Amino acid sequence: MSNEEIKLTQQQEQEIALKNSTVTIVVNVLLSIAKLIVGILGRSAAMVADAVHSFSDVFSTVIVVMDFRKSAEKGKSDNGGIVAGIVLSSILAVVGICLGWFAVKDISSGFTGWISVPAKFTAIAAAVSIVVKELMFWYTRAAAVKIESEALLADAWHHRADAFSSVASLIGIIMALKGYNIMDSVAALMICLFILKAAFDMFMEALDKIYNKPLGEQTLEVLKKLVMKDERIIRVERLDSCVSGMNCTIEIDVVADGNMSLFEANDISKDIHERIENIFPQIDKCMVKVLPESIADEG
Repeated sequence: MSNEEIKLTQQQEQEIALKNSTVTIVVNVLLSIAKLIVGILGRSAAMVADAVHSFSDVFSTVIVVMDFRKSAEKGKSDNGGIVAGIVLSSILAVVGICLGWFAVKDISSGFTGWISVPAKFTAIAAAVSIVVKELMFWYTRAAAVKIESEALLADAWHHRADAFSSVASLIGIIMALKGYNIMDSVAALMICLFILKAAFDMFMEALDKIYNKPLGEQTLEVLKKLVMKDERIIRVERLDSCVSGMNCTIEIDVVADGNMSLFEANDISKDIHERIENIFPQIDKCMVKVLPESIADEG
């Protein structure tokens, strides 16, 4: 495969990722606003909390897009995604705590707060939210598998988590409609835990980018498959990685025929470097060592 074809593949992957993220942001923003309006008009604390949880998906997708765009600009290092992750997770945590406090206040005061029995249409909205978020899960998962993106796959699971929070919202609303009024606030409190978990995960992910850490196992497997596309390579002997902020370094030792010339070994190293650089532009430094089979086996 020529470098030109690889670049075309990379461009297609970028288009798929950005298209998916754009659709995700638009759907989540519209769904969040709709649930917030329904929750307020329908007097459902669970629906309001569910709307906030959907907004957390918008935050996480925005961070994915920021990181993806910056990593595509080879040679640039930017910590915008880290700062955004810390700021947005902090905002989300504060909102989650406030909503949880109101829910606890309603529960502890014997349901004398501002929220009364929710309207029936809030249950319909919760059901629609479950269907939409499940569809978004499969839509994003398909794109993640197609371009082998760890970030998109994580985003897909955010949709599934949001669907679970809508299930809790639906159950709480239905039980409130059946006479167990306090269950709407109980459901809201449960969803607040989802919100706080989303905020915590976002915050920890931002911190992980500050400190050195290896690439994920799925990404390493993709790298190994990419390297092994060269038929001259017998196996990957070692693959180490280090991620710090927006910077990523990898070291690869591959085993090849010990009878090949130094020129051929250098050609293999150059091809691997270019292939990885074209498919993974976020990798700033790639060091490749070609080992003769006999020496590698002795080691």
